[in-house]
Amino acid sequence: MTTIHRPAGDTAGAAIASGVRKELLSRKRVGKNGLPFHVVREDQIKTRWTESEAATIKSVAGAMSSNPAVETNTAAIRGFLAMFAESPEMLAHVYRELTAAGLPIPDWLPPLPGRASR
Repeated sequence: MTTIHRPAGDTAGAAIASGVRKELLSRKRVGKNGLPFHVVREDQIKTRWTESEAATIKSVAGAMSSNPAVETNTAAIRGFLAMFAESPEMLAHVYRELTAAGLPIPDWLPPLPGRASR
């Protein structure tokens, strides 16, 4: 069994390790068949990695009994959360863009500063 070292203290998006990761992982296992239409992803964003970066992602995914796509999604979400914590203006920009497009706010997106949580 592999032991994952977790540094002391809070990390950006640490709560993703439970709820969002599990949901993403269940979606990957199930695939589009059987998922309600509203949770099927409509868009894909391709990423390209060097061989060592891909090996790192695969190693993390294997140690967490996950898969590379889920761990890449989780890492991206955690990165966005860290960015929003550093730049509330970017968070406000994203809210405006989603609202203008008529899209729902993702569950993992933090509330706007000064507003009650959703």
